[in-house]
Parts: sequence; C-alpha cells; structure tokens
Amino acid sequence: MPVARAFIDSNILLYAHLEDDQRKMAIARQLLGDVLPVVSPQIPLEVTNVLVRSTGIGPVEAARLLRPFIDGEVVPTTEFTVRESWRIADRYGFHIYDATVIASAIGSGCPILYTEDLQHDQRIESLRVVNPFI
Repeated sequence: MPVARAFIDSNILLYAHLEDDQRKMAIARQLLGDVLPVVSPQIPLEVTNVLVRSTGIGPVEAARLLRPFIDGEVVPTTEFTVRESWRIADRYGFHIYDATVIASAIGSGCPILYTEDLQHDQRIESLRVVNPFI
C-alpha cells in the first residue's frame, strides 16, 4: 500500500514501461507501487512522446498505460511554476526543463523527487532528489 506522496520524473515512468533494462524496470515498478505518485502535465506527455516514438504504439495506447499515474495526482502548471522554473534555472544552473520538474515538485509539496537525471541525494530548497537506481 502506498505510504507517501513523491514527485515522479518521466524517466521513472519510462523505465516502468520499457523492457530495455529489466533491472531498472523492476525498480521503477516497485517504486511506483510504494508511493503515491505525483506528476505535472509535462511528465506523462514526455513519456507518451517517447513511447510512441520508441515502441510504435499510438497515443491512445500510451495514455492507457499511463492512466494509473494520471489518476493519482497531476499538479497544474501555473504562473508560480513558470516563475519558479526561471528562478531555479538561474540560481542553480539547471536546464529549464529540469528546473520546471523541480519547481513542480516543490510547488506540489512533495518532499522527494525521484529521477535519474539529477544528482542523487541533492537538496534543492525543500526537496530531496533520489535516484532509485543507485
């Protein structure tokens, strides 16, 4: 039974659905079963794009696969998200898309961001970054 809210980056959702790396697939699926996943609109849309390109499935099939994560919690992209993304990118030197994921995670109130794209155990303001594949 999921115990805590956690912000999930697109790479975690991708590993849960792509069979290229069985180890990472198992870890991603276990993680997604252990937390209450929180995402921003950008996350399932990025994953849909990659699934359509890499597997040949259509957007409707990708949406069916991702539906359980959308049914969890999707935090809106707001003016706050945009302004925080710019501030975080400027302050910490992150690429704007990474800064948007961070801003969305902070804005959602999640204490943890699960991603493979940032430094493991990094603290960014109220957020802790965790790479579950380490």
